[in-house]
Amino acid sequence: MVEIGHSTHEKALAINLDSTIYGTIAEIGAGQEVSRWFFRVGGAAGTVAKSISAYDMTVSDQVYGKSGRFVSRDRIMSMLDVEFGLLRQRLGDGSEEGRRLFAFADSVAARNYAGTNECHGWVGVRFEHEAGGLPSDIILHINMRDDSNLAQQAAVGILGVNLIHAAFHAGNSLQPLLEDVFEQLSIDRLEIDLVELTGPAFGDQDHCDTGVALIRNRMARAVLYQADGLLAPPTEVLRKRPIVVSRLPGPDLTALDRQRLIAGSKMLPVEIDDLERDTLAVLELSLDMGDKSEQDVQRDRLACLVGQDECVLLTGLPEAYQLTSYMRRYSHAPLRFVLGVSTLAYVMHDRHYGDVPGGVLEAIGKLFAANVKIYASDMPRAEIESHLAALDVDPDFLTLDD
Repeated sequence: MVEIGHSTHEKALAINLDSTIYGTIAEIGAGQEVSRWFFRVGGAAGTVAKSISAYDMTVSDQVYGKSGRFVSRDRIMSMLDVEFGLLRQRLGDGSEEGRRLFAFADSVAARNYAGTNECHGWVGVRFEHEAGGLPSDIILHINMRDDSNLAQQAAVGILGVNLIHAAFHAGNSLQPLLEDVFEQLSIDRLEIDLVELTGPAFGDQDHCDTGVALIRNRMARAVLYQADGLLAPPTEVLRKRPIVVSRLPGPDLTALDRQRLIAGSKMLPVEIDDLERDTLAVLELSLDMGDKSEQDVQRDRLACLVGQDECVLLTGLPEAYQLTSYMRRYSHAPLRFVLGVSTLAYVMHDRHYGDVPGGVLEAIGKLFAANVKIYASDMPRAEIESHLAALDVDPDFLTLDD
């Protein structure tokens, strides 16, 4: 076994020099940066059976079949189906030669010439954990955050090499796999907000563990769980939707929290009667990035929330104004925060904004961006004081009327 390095060059070369790894690389939308790494480091004939870029939409549809969107999970799965199927058809299962076959695919929307598009994509690899065995899949959804097309292409190239390397070298544990996939990258360059692991190389995937790991490892600013409890790309759920969001202030989702969210969802269409799309209700849970034991507690809270008929957004965004900025990446439709008076007071306290140059005024200005409001529900005085005390905030900074 070749000693594995950590740079992209070393990983690509190690794969090329491993005679048991052989497959196809199919790329759409950001050049051919993944296959280029394997050709550039040398020895690619031992790894790359075929590289293809079906860049034209008509050609891509003819090769992989039509799908509703060019950059989508359906497209990436059809690419893996076709390319891995062709490998097996042309080469057999590779067991006699001891070869473990793979098909890598990506379909991404890198920055366009005008710089006006959303830059995201789907990336996946289907691979034989053992020569001739049933294949397993690793599927990712990514957001590309670099400012230029060339930088985004480079990031996709690094990610692709990492992903193929992780498939064969990271084992079946989530944490080593994520570390391998994200090496040489950062959240400022590329976000991964969805990971799907299926097949005999992996056990049953715990989506709560996956979401917490993505936030904890600073690979995503937020991950989103649909009402069925499964991860989904935030862009596909939040895009252009009017949103009512409840930031959970306490250790558990109470009946009152749910009532507030339902009430806010009903209030927005009354406030604005010409909404273009239905209102989306979202529960948001922020992960404490500095306290691992608290993260474990939050993971248990998350497990109790998902699959309970609401969308749940797990974030690494401690302050409400940061959530406004995140939501505005996907939707400029009305955004409403639903919270109790005590939580509103907590949000307004200047103790949270020592790192913000303009303090609480700047933070509140960012919170109330265009078309953003707060729906605040009243609370008994004793409950307000009790809640603020539990949050280690002196209630005396408020003037409370009975």
